[in-house]
Amino acid sequence: MKKYRLLSVLVILSLALTACGGNPASGGDSSKAQQAQETQSSQAAPGGVTVEIIETEIPADGVINTEGYGSLSQTDETWMTAPQYALIDSSGNVVFDYGAFPCRIALNDGLFVNGIVTEQGEGWSSGVYSLFDLSGEQVIGQTYDYLDFYNGYGVGLTRTRIGEGPLEYLDTRTLIDADGNEVFALPDGFNLYTGIGGGNFEFELHNWTTSYFGSVGGYGEGLLWVFTAAGIQQNVAEAQGLTEQSEVFRENGTQMACYGGPYCGYIDLQGNVVIPIQYYSASAFSEGLAAVQEYVAPDVPVDQLTYGANLGGLWNYIDTTGKTVFGGYTDASSFQNGYAYVANDEGKYGYIDTSGAVVIPMTYDAAFGAGDGLFSVGQYTGDRILYGLVDTENNVVVPLEYEDISSCGDGVAYAVKDGKVVILRVQ
Repeated sequence: MKKYRLLSVLVILSLALTACGGNPASGGDSSKAQQAQETQSSQAAPGGVTVEIIETEIPADGVINTEGYGSLSQTDETWMTAPQYALIDSSGNVVFDYGAFPCRIALNDGLFVNGIVTEQGEGWSSGVYSLFDLSGEQVIGQTYDYLDFYNGYGVGLTRTRIGEGPLEYLDTRTLIDADGNEVFALPDGFNLYTGIGGGNFEFELHNWTTSYFGSVGGYGEGLLWVFTAAGIQQNVAEAQGLTEQSEVFRENGTQMACYGGPYCGYIDLQGNVVIPIQYYSASAFSEGLAAVQEYVAPDVPVDQLTYGANLGGLWNYIDTTGKTVFGGYTDASSFQNGYAYVANDEGKYGYIDTSGAVVIPMTYDAAFGAGDGLFSVGQYTGDRILYGLVDTENNVVVPLEYEDISSCGDGVAYAVKDGKVVILRVQ
């Protein structure tokens, strides 16, 4: 599937920034001739649609559409160096060249979260996060050890070391608005990610130690979805008949938050829990609905769970009261422009509308997003998935021949072919 999942774990901040990018001084000059268009052509598509195809010399191996801009990624196949990111406009002009920012640029109302590298060495970097605009200016004065921003609100995490051990931190998570005003401090225990730091990394439960690292997952319809470490031990204990006096808890302590569940629920902008912590995974509300994944209690004792144990069940859509509206999917996305992609029990993808009606049949091997009445889809060709766009009648508008493709928005989609960016202007 062509979809960038949020990882269930993040490493400590220094590794997190390394994963986002690399040395911000290592990028190229945005005035390079890589912006030049090499080939420009048009092709007629079903329904009177015309697609203008602009092939560029801009290298990339991944691309997303973010408010009409193309957010590019380039990864060293050996993974010996950190991924690099760039941003281009629909004419192929480079807004931010590779190396300008260490993290992928994803716009929300023209703003994006990115890292500020404060220290680096060979193969690693560390730093802090802040909020930036399209001029590259930092738009709030403060920085955070981690920051998540979505639809006008974000949560900044400030971490203060209070001891020498891997768990001896004081984490403060604060809700902020787009101007950087701090709205309120989140209740203790709310997190987006469980981070792994310290200890050794053998895949045995008792050898892991954990810290908590993150924020809320996203804002929509007046609600923030949150991942909580608070109560996970209690939830798992209840499922297993354990107590905090049980040997497994005495030996492992808070690392139990790596396992079990449920993890996710929703709070309002005053920090009140509106939809309880009852889901294994969740997404931000969009168009009145949110995709949530059922939690399936483990059928073995907690201390027998293996690393990466998946306790997630089917995905359903709920409304802002927490009522299930429809569902039963093996994967599901947030709604975008009236549509969401979903998968059936065979792992095949298609699209539904906000009533749950199937618009694009679940016959594809991948999907990514919808916009301008077009849907990104992918199909295996040999041992790799190639991508294209179809319309509401499932007619192929852009052939499934690209190594990657974004959703369509503002009349443009971005694709990758032979390692170079292709701009698709749809009229």
